[in-house]
Amino acid sequence: MVAKDPRDDANADVVSALERIEHLLHSIRIASSQPPREWLTIQEVADELRVSRDTIERLVLSGRLKATEISTGNGAGLRHRFRIRRDWINEYLKTGIVDNVSVTQPHRKRQNKTDIDFIGD
Repeated sequence: MVAKDPRDDANADVVSALERIEHLLHSIRIASSQPPREWLTIQEVADELRVSRDTIERLVLSGRLKATEISTGNGAGLRHRFRIRRDWINEYLKTGIVDNVSVTQPHRKRQNKTDIDFIGD
């Protein structure tokens, strides 16, 4: 009887791991070669700009950031869903460009405390 070399199992594990890595790299290459999506959700915009979802919703609802609303009547009430074009994001970002920003801006001074007792004695 011929003894099995334990290195054969280790080599097979390494080959298997390398094949999985190559498969994942191939998937990443395919995904990165696709053009970026033109219409983005609120969450995708928030992730891209590194701000919260609430911030993007406030910008949309205030009219500062353009968006298209998709309304559905599913469920208990009306739900609002927005889609934002990539060029609308770039347009919004360009409006925020400022020149000569002072790094050391003065802090707002806190108003004097009042003598009003809100709890009541």
